[in-house]
Amino acid sequence: HLYIDEFHELLSVDQVADFVLKLWKEIRKMKGIITGITQNMSDLLNDENAGRLSAILSNTEYFALLSQSSVDKRKLMEFLPNISPAMFNFVDNAESGTGLLKMGSITVPFDMRMSKGSEIYEIVNTDGGGYGVDRREMVHVVYSIRRMFLPPFFWRIKNPVGILNAFSC
Repeated sequence: HLYIDEFHELLSVDQVADFVLKLWKEIRKMKGIITGITQNMSDLLNDENAGRLSAILSNTEYFALLSQSSVDKRKLMEFLPNISPAMFNFVDNAESGTGLLKMGSITVPFDMRMSKGSEIYEIVNTDGGGYGVDRREMVHVVYSIRRMFLPPFFWRIKNPVGILNAFSC
């Protein structure tokens, strides 16, 4: 996995953008996962980045759209005409934990809201409360997740964090 936060900043410098595009293609070719993260799609959806973003999306099998402002939603509707306007309603100022998933030609809304008191929420929360989780706590939560979702064979694997990463692929 490679996560790139503030992704829009990398596309604003020509040499860096060319490198990111090559990296995107290479990682995908090697069956890796690369994730570009940005708060506002309008930062990506400008005339300067349109060609690069189009090339990146053409080499992307899967993406998720979370809550978007009305302005960003309109820009996305123009840039992604294969997603119906009705589907875009699921990202128009949506609640945390909801949005759209696009895999290949299929687009579906999702609702993954969870209790703020749950162990998983503490790990995945990006509002500042989930950072700094102790590794021992993480291992405990991963063991719990493993028992809930994976067949018994996986319960005996000694590197639970590694298996969580493999499972999330």
